[in-house]
Amino acid sequence: MELDKIRQGIDAIDDKIADLYEERMKLVGQVSEAKKQSGKAVNDPEREKNILLRVSDRVSDGNQVYLKRVFETIFETSKAYQTMNAEYHSEIGEKIKE
Repeated sequence: MELDKIRQGIDAIDDKIADLYEERMKLVGQVSEAKKQSGKAVNDPEREKNILLRVSDRVSDGNQVYLKRVFETIFETSKAYQTMNAEYHSEIGEKIKE
């Protein structure tokens, strides 16, 4: 397969990932509001652990460690967004604003 053609496939997947990330962040905004109203903490390590277990089953063993890193980054940006939305401050949230 030609390199340009392979990269076109990767670009198409990247576009889908960006669209799904945007959709996820809209839901994160709703989660933030619900947590704010109920007084729940932004951080939920048990939920993160359960998500990692669930999504790890969807990829090959060789990709699980990489997927874990991707989701850890997603969790961090989601928590930063929730923290900023809840009018708290976080280190990563401040970096994102810069």
